[in-house]
This record gives sequence, C-alpha cells and structure tokens, in this order.
Amino acid sequence: MRDIREAIHSLDDTFLINKFISAAEYSMDDEFIQILLQEIKIRNLTLEQVLKELH
Repeated sequence: MRDIREAIHSLDDTFLINKFISAAEYSMDDEFIQILLQEIKIRNLTLEQVLKELH
C-alpha cells in the first residue's frame, strides 16, 4: 500500500483529481479512492478545483 501512496503523492494536481473522479464512479468506499481523497485534502485542493475537472 505504501507504493500506491507514494505513486499518488507524485501525481500532479490535475491528474490526481482526474484519477479520483474516474475511480469514484465505482465506489467511494474503495481504499484506493480514500487514499486519493486524503491526498487531495493534504494538498488543500478546493472543491472548485475538483469540480472544474468534471467539465
């Protein structure tokens, strides 16, 4: 799991958000999605930044 966290940490913001959006379509309870969400929170990305990538 540490490798996944390190890989996610190395993503740029836009790619991180896009990964979260595509993974969230399946299940918000998935551990991978939770790791992505934690990284979004650590980076203090705003809701507006996430929603912007939806369009």
